[in-house]
Amino acid sequence: MALNVISSSSSATCSMMTFASTIKALVTPSLSLRTTRFTLSPSNHNLLPLSASPSSFPPLRLCKRSFHGGRVKSMASSPAPGSVNKPEEEWRAILSPEQFRILRQKGTEYPGTGEYNKLFEDGIYSCAGCGTPLYKSATKFDSGCGWPAFFDGLPGAINRTPDPDGRRIEITCAACGGHLGHVFKGEGFPTPTDERHCVNSISLKFAPGNSTFIFLNMATTATLTTPSIGSSQKHDDEWRAVLSPEQFRVLREKGTEERFKGEYTKLFEEGTYSCAGCATPLYKSTTKFDSGCGWPAFFDAIPGAIKQTPEADGRRVEITCAKCDGHLGHVFKGEGFATPKDERHCVNSVSLKFSSETSS
Repeated sequence: MALNVISSSSSATCSMMTFASTIKALVTPSLSLRTTRFTLSPSNHNLLPLSASPSSFPPLRLCKRSFHGGRVKSMASSPAPGSVNKPEEEWRAILSPEQFRILRQKGTEYPGTGEYNKLFEDGIYSCAGCGTPLYKSATKFDSGCGWPAFFDGLPGAINRTPDPDGRRIEITCAACGGHLGHVFKGEGFPTPTDERHCVNSISLKFAPGNSTFIFLNMATTATLTTPSIGSSQKHDDEWRAVLSPEQFRVLREKGTEERFKGEYTKLFEEGTYSCAGCATPLYKSTTKFDSGCGWPAFFDAIPGAIKQTPEADGRRVEITCAKCDGHLGHVFKGEGFATPKDERHCVNSVSLKFSSETSS
């Protein structure tokens, strides 16, 4: 039986939900790591893409940055390589055009422009394509290269493949094969591994602060803190940049996808369903059931993850993500389903991202 514990809180205070069986896990506080000055050697020519002109970008700077975040404990096998496979048209439907260009077509975002380049909050960076956790904030550092830099990935989460010309090593998500960037070694950074994972921000989704996940392959157990309400707010133009057109229509404009067309309507694998907008965990697969309504149905949500708001006409109750206010669907009560709560959370598939137990 394999167990993963990913902790990103400096003070972990969690409530336990047990679905199939109960495990006891000790979540330890994060390490306080000292501030380190990084001095870049003029010989570090591989800090920028090979195609970049030296005159195109500002010079790399000396920087002083402390490491942030928590501690990773792992007692698990790697995600199954290629365990999240989709045809190209499915990726185009769920990714924004820029995400598709980089994750699926191995593009590169312009240096210094990425959302996470200068972000140093505590949290977890997951794959923007499939939701698999990739990096802890404790391994992020300011390299001055213009892209997010990490000195190590979560065990088994990253694949490394030499480029055809042998000059660089590409890094990809081990679960879905999404392009992340490249890894460089021996540049002289005073980090535990002397490696720099140079990653496109657009390839990542960041989950901030005190969220702790425990995944068990033979049972489904989750330890989660309640997300702070409205803690992930963006302007419409920012949402349009990170969501596909269909995701924007449903999540931000309160649209509805066509019945029986959703990716997760008939999916009953073990795992976690998170918000497609901000990656907050919303539902466990143990609460999903086949209602026959044409959309994914759940009888309960992860505590504190969902907001319920009666619509103006009083006829239905809307459900939204408590963190980013993304529209999920509606909740119906007293329909006679033989579930513990006799509730049906009727959710649009496009509002969700599923992370299977095997890829966690």
